[in-house]
Amino acid sequence: MSTIKKKQHIPIFISSTFEDMLLYREAAANAILNLEHVAKGMEIFGASPETP
Repeated sequence: MSTIKKKQHIPIFISSTFEDMLLYREAAANAILNLEHVAKGMEIFGASPETP
């Protein structure tokens, strides 16, 4: 009987300044997605008036 391994999708946070590094952030996100992981950046969290 063969065992099927389920690939783990690891979230990877992309940290940089935003506007001046936009092309690099997109390239990093695409590379992460090509490796079948999850790209996360500050833009998905949004602003909050609460303390971290």
